[in-house]
Amino acid sequence: MSPVVDNPMPLEIKQSPLTPNTVEHFKQVLRDRPDDRHRLATAVDETGTRLFHAIFNGRSVGLLLLRDTHVQPVVDTVVAHPATRGRGVGRALLEHAARALGSDPVVPDECRKS
Repeated sequence: MSPVVDNPMPLEIKQSPLTPNTVEHFKQVLRDRPDDRHRLATAVDETGTRLFHAIFNGRSVGLLLLRDTHVQPVVDTVVAHPATRGRGVGRALLEHAARALGSDPVVPDECRKS
C-alpha cells in the first residue's frame, strides 16, 4: 500500500449498483484507463461484483470494483481521477470497502501502488 497521505481529500464514499448507466457515469474517471473502462463494462454482466465510488465536491473522483469469491472478496480495480491521484482516494475506497465487508478484501499486487 502507498504511504499515508498527510492531507487526504474530504470524500463521500458510496456503494452503487453496477449498471450500464454507472459505466457511462465513470467514463471521465476512467478517461486515460481504457482497460479499466472495458473491465468495468464487462463486470456489469457478472454476478458477485460490488462497486464503491468516491465523491468530492459532488463529482465522482474514484472507484473500486470488488469481486466476491467463495473465500474472500478480491479487489478487481481501483482507479482515481487523474487530477486526484496521490491524494488518498484509493486508500479511502479500500478502507470503506473493508468496513462495509467487515474484513479486508484481498488486494492483488497489480492493484498496489509502488
